[in-house]
Parts: sequence; C-alpha cells; structure tokens
Amino acid sequence: MKLWSRVALVVIGSLAVGLALAVLLFVGWLHTPRSHVIAAIQYLVTSGIVSLVAGGGAMVLAARFVPSLGVKIAIASLVGSVAGVVNVMWTPLLMFSERSDRDILMITMLYFLTISCAFAFLVAAITSRQIEALHEGALRLAAGEFDAEVQVQGVDELADLGRAFNRMSSELGASFARERRLESERRDLIAAVSHDLRTPLTSIRAMIEAINDGVVTEADAVKRYLGLIQHESEHLGRLIEDLFELVRIDSGNLELRLAVVPLADLVAEVVETMRVGAQQKGVTLVAACDDVPGVAVDAPRMQRVLTNLIGNAVRHTPPGGRVNVVVRWLQGHVQVEVADTGEGISLEDQAHVFDRFYRGEKSRSRESGGAGLGLAIARGIVEAHRGHIRLESQPGHGARFIVEL
Repeated sequence: MKLWSRVALVVIGSLAVGLALAVLLFVGWLHTPRSHVIAAIQYLVTSGIVSLVAGGGAMVLAARFVPSLGVKIAIASLVGSVAGVVNVMWTPLLMFSERSDRDILMITMLYFLTISCAFAFLVAAITSRQIEALHEGALRLAAGEFDAEVQVQGVDELADLGRAFNRMSSELGASFARERRLESERRDLIAAVSHDLRTPLTSIRAMIEAINDGVVTEADAVKRYLGLIQHESEHLGRLIEDLFELVRIDSGNLELRLAVVPLADLVAEVVETMRVGAQQKGVTLVAACDDVPGVAVDAPRMQRVLTNLIGNAVRHTPPGGRVNVVVRWLQGHVQVEVADTGEGISLEDQAHVFDRFYRGEKSRSRESGGAGLGLAIARGIVEAHRGHIRLESQPGHGARFIVEL
C-alpha cells in the first residue's frame, strides 16, 4: 500500500510541476495571451492524464504478465517515448496545412522513436544481465559454492547489491570453513581426551586389581603401587582442570581478576619454586628482571602461564643445559622471554605448538610429561589479557617463547 501511495504522489507531483513550468514559460517568456494560456493548460492536463492512464495501465499489465524485468523496463521506456511523440506531434499536425510538412514531421518523430526504443532495450539488456548474474551467483551459493562471486560493474543500486552479495558469499565461506574446522577440532579433542583419560585410568585399575587380587602383597611393593596410583590420580586431576580451563577460554567465560602486579616479582617467585625441579634434572634455571612498571594481570593465571612455559623449557632441555627467564620493558610493552638450550622445535612443529593436544616428535610428547594442553592454555590466557605470545626457534639451537603484555 505504501508503494502505490508513493507512486500516486510522484505522478501527481510530476503533473503539477510540469504544468507550473509550462504556465511560467507561457506567461513569463512567450507572453502568451490569457485565452491561449487557458487553452494550453486544458490541452496539457488532458493529454497528460490520458498519457499517464494509458501508460500506467500498460505498466500494470506488464508487471503482472511479463516475466522478464528487461522487457518491463523496455516497455516502460517505450510507453514514455510513445506518449512524448504523440503529445509533441498532435499540436503541429493541427497547425500544418501542407501534407508534406505533416509527413516530414511524422517521419522524423518515428525515427527518433526508434532511437529511443534502442536505448530502452540497451538499458533493459544491461539491467537484466546484472540481475541474471546475481541469480546465477545465488544458485551457486545455494549449491554450496561459498566462493561464488558476481562481476560488479558500475556504481548504481544493482552494483551495490552485487558487492553486498560478494561480501555475503565471502563471509558465508569463512563461516562454513570455521564450522568445519571447529567440527574437526571437536572430533580431535574427543579422541585426544579419551586417550589421555584412558591411559592413567588403565594404569590405576591394573595396580588396584593387583593389590586386591593379592598379586602384590609385600609392604614395599604395595606402598610403591599406592604412590603410583596417587601420581596418576594427580595427573588425571591436572588434565581435567586443564580441560575446564580450555572450555572457559573457548567459550569466552574466562573471568580475569585483574590487579596491578609487579611482574618481575611474579616471575622471580615462579622461578624460585621451579628451580629445585630444574636442578634435579641438571638444568640451570635463572631469571633476569629489569625494573619494569606494574601490569594489570590476573596473578594466578599469569603464574600458570609462566609455569607452563618454564616447565616446558626445562622438560626439553638436556642435563647441563640452561633456561633463562628475562623480563624487560620494550617499546611500551612488558616482555617476558623464556629461552632454553634444548633441542629446539622443528619448522613443521612450530606451526602447531599452540594447538591443543598437539605432540610433535620432539617439542611435546607424553613420554616427556606433556599432555599437549599447556601451551594452548598459555596462549588463551595471554590473549585474554589482550597480549601476544610467539615462538622463535631453530632446530638444534633451543627455543624462545616471548610474551608481550
């Protein structure tokens, strides 16, 4: 209903504007007598109404029964041209007394009518081609071709629609690829969790059955088995806690309790608690902290990041090696670097070290104590602090993990 109201408003407005312009030119420019002006107004109103009614009827019929938009546009242009030719020819035909003059005028108007029709069909063909391209792109998109794009030409509304279609296609493709990646990660996660839970549970069950069945009866052996059961239970607890932390990170529900903390003190505390374990392995663990300003962080979670990075470095550094933890102020950022003198990480593994449950042949393996979650959690926590973490490593020359806050 609103569309037809606007159409009627445009029609009435165009008639009023045209009539006012004609009267202004008759009176102000041609100085036409009043009687002639009144006759001209009557003629213009009558011819205008007849033209609009005839043209409107033709367009209504075309809109209802003509299936091609290009043909509709051509009909609209043709109706307008015919109405113009008829109105322009009518008055001179009444005025000319010589038949030859009337014939020349009619031939000339018919000539320009054919030119107008040619332009109408040209516009219709261009518009139809643009719409057909959008239709073909939509069909390809519906068939699953998310890289479907249409060629965009011009700056009109159809060109804007084509650009919007291309953006939609690109975003749908990215979204679909993201969904497939998440689905693949979900399957990998289920498989990895099942494996990592099954291994310690199998060990615990075997040791408990050995004790209950009387296979192990000596006090020292029972004590050793209980110690192993406790160790595996603690490992299960850490794994489950890591999984919960990953879920919070992925869902965006990782609540940070931020407080301004002297990061150098935090690093020194973590290094001190891990130095004994490093010494037992024969690895030298040292910290070098510059005078840096306090940083707003969640201290317990940042401790977890440091523990994961330092523990990973110690685990992959051979006896006699060294792990350096450096805190510095660099270009407006606090930078924490954990560098080791271990075997380094291969170029193939470097692209995946932050992936959950990824275990490269050297960079991470279950035999060396890693469950494949520590670095993924570290990255999630650092990014939740709006920071960055990156790896620099050359195989055979150690690895450097750098955190910027």
